[in-house]
Amino acid sequence: MLNKKELLAPAGDMESLKAAVHAGADAVYLGGKRFGARRFSPNFSHEELKIAVDYAHLYEVKVYVTVNTMIYEREMEDAYQYAKFLSEIGVDALIVQDIGLIRLLHIHFPELELHASTQLHNYTKNNFDELARLGVKRVVLARESSLSEIESISTSLEKEVFIHGAICISYSGQCLFSSLVLGRSGNRGECAGMCRLPFTLEKADGKILKEPAYLLSPKDLCTVSKFKELMDSDIKSFKIEGRMKSATYVYLVVKIYRYLMYAYDEGKEMCISDTLMKQLKTVFHRGFTLGHLFEDKENFRNTKGPNHQGIVIGQVKSVDKKRIELLLTDDLYQEDGIRFSRNQKGMIVNFLYDRKGNLISSGKRGDTVFLDNKVSLEGKSDVVKTSSKYLDGEILNYPQKKISVDISFRARVGEVISLSVTDGVFLISVEGPRVEKAKNCATSREDIEKHLSKLGDTPYQISKLLFDIDNDGFIPMKVVNHLRQEAVLKLNEARFFRKPVKAYPFLPEKYEGKKEKNVTISCLVRTEEQLLACLNSACRIYVTNPELYFQYKEKYPQLYLRLDRGKESPDYVGERLLLTEISQLFLASKNQAVADYYLNVANHYFLSYLKSRSILCSTLSVEAKLQDIEEIPSVMDMEVIVYGNLEVMLIKNGDFLAGKYLIDRNKEKYPIFQDDEITHLFSYQKEWFSESEVLSILSTSISSIRLEFLEESSQEVKNVLKKYQEMLANFSKL
Repeated sequence: MLNKKELLAPAGDMESLKAAVHAGADAVYLGGKRFGARRFSPNFSHEELKIAVDYAHLYEVKVYVTVNTMIYEREMEDAYQYAKFLSEIGVDALIVQDIGLIRLLHIHFPELELHASTQLHNYTKNNFDELARLGVKRVVLARESSLSEIESISTSLEKEVFIHGAICISYSGQCLFSSLVLGRSGNRGECAGMCRLPFTLEKADGKILKEPAYLLSPKDLCTVSKFKELMDSDIKSFKIEGRMKSATYVYLVVKIYRYLMYAYDEGKEMCISDTLMKQLKTVFHRGFTLGHLFEDKENFRNTKGPNHQGIVIGQVKSVDKKRIELLLTDDLYQEDGIRFSRNQKGMIVNFLYDRKGNLISSGKRGDTVFLDNKVSLEGKSDVVKTSSKYLDGEILNYPQKKISVDISFRARVGEVISLSVTDGVFLISVEGPRVEKAKNCATSREDIEKHLSKLGDTPYQISKLLFDIDNDGFIPMKVVNHLRQEAVLKLNEARFFRKPVKAYPFLPEKYEGKKEKNVTISCLVRTEEQLLACLNSACRIYVTNPELYFQYKEKYPQLYLRLDRGKESPDYVGERLLLTEISQLFLASKNQAVADYYLNVANHYFLSYLKSRSILCSTLSVEAKLQDIEEIPSVMDMEVIVYGNLEVMLIKNGDFLAGKYLIDRNKEKYPIFQDDEITHLFSYQKEWFSESEVLSILSTSISSIRLEFLEESSQEVKNVLKKYQEMLANFSKL
């Protein structure tokens, strides 16, 4: 019995989708023009989405659409209408991040299949259980999960895991680096890739790394060498990253993993040739790692560069202002892209010369060739190939998949012509005119077969052709052609068809608004000194240190323990907790619980769900602006952070950042805190809302403002508190 696993491929455009289909993907994932976490890939318009779904379904390939951004209140009805459209065109599932949207879709489209995006930081059984409650069918695992951790999760939900492509240094869905520094939100599909920039590290003793390095830039995931272990697991779907990659990349990567899946099913050795690995490195890689999936801790990052590494194809022997002499260690073709390691400058090989100065189209391994010096190279250097037009042409000249069909043709004199076509699932029958007796020359079986077989521009090929004809009948070939074309069109339509799921009309959710609002201040503290400075001024004090919480909790009922992210939570009962992950919501019914900003709450559907799970108050996403906050109705108590160094990144196995500050190109310093296997990176700049900003926020449904303290002294804490207390007092006078 074959191992029923799914190979899931990316599609940033129609060319990539076709490449994925014909390379052997079981399903593709793609995005529309809105609500997708890859805003800068081409993506698909509504009309293109319909064409894409029909094309994929024609070849029995499923289509999953990404609706995996954080959703603001004003966008919820648009998201509903978008989901309605997607269900109508037969999309097989939606990949969603926002819990509010998941809840909305489950209410209005109970039959629509929902997959929980990796952006939800899915890594524990409690997380799976929470998502099952919301009607999710499949969970995309966080990319920092190991295979052993994934297999330890007992669940009825399907597991989906990334197996190849770019990975994040931060915990999935827990990165605010791009958003807080550049105003481009990763949670909204606009990530600017801050992790791909060079940094220096200031050690605790004040020493600084002499040279900037790409300290946060991971290699690309490649699980070819360990794929058997993945096939042996209970993982349902294997996902390839790459909605911003080329069709060449998509086809090659899908083809390689499909080959490995075939080898597994047939009990053959699961390995690929050196040639395929070289091609894989040519189309794109930043260096390869087995990632957190196989706990490849020492080989996770490429600190030398964040870009495509290519393959080494030669060394520069000599150079002058006009020409570069190159000794090849691999093939080089005209129109290939190359880069010189000496100055990291790249060029397209528009002209390639031999020793005599003659133009040539290619050079082979061992040849000496000459290039125009278009990059001002001044010394010897390794040369890497970063693109290959020849390889692109070779790969994209792939054979089209064909669907086998059986055709039956009946033509008896005096009866109507009938043509039946079946793909084994659908049976299509069409009829033509009555057959007349031939006056001169009867139509031969060979002529009919020739015209019925003209399926070259269709996805079909004939497996079996059956005839039931008289030998003296006359059948015009234009009739045969017409019947063949009509049958093919009807079979296409049958294969396109997917029954739309039932949709309930969008109606604004009814809720009871809060009638009174008692505005308060909350504080998050990290030291005992900070805690003591807040005791007489804050309604709630969140403590990050469990020892500090348990030392003072009996004496001070306003104390809450903020739970860690990236770790299994103890099964607390009767405590006061600040919950930081979806997986911790099960604790709310057994404790007094507040939801933290890491949950990315930005709409009242999410708030209503938190309220149903016994959450007392929810902190809104720090990415929500005043306009976004104003639109959220008062479903429950809500809190907004108005002061502090916010956490921009959470890193697993980040001991390579053992130090005090990470320093960027502009000399800005990002504080670093180490916590067991987890590293916390904070913004270099403090959020510091002005009085006018605070008064505007308090005029909305917000009932609490929070101050977050990182390295502040006791006196600094008191000074900040005093400023914001004065603001609250001024608000009370309005």
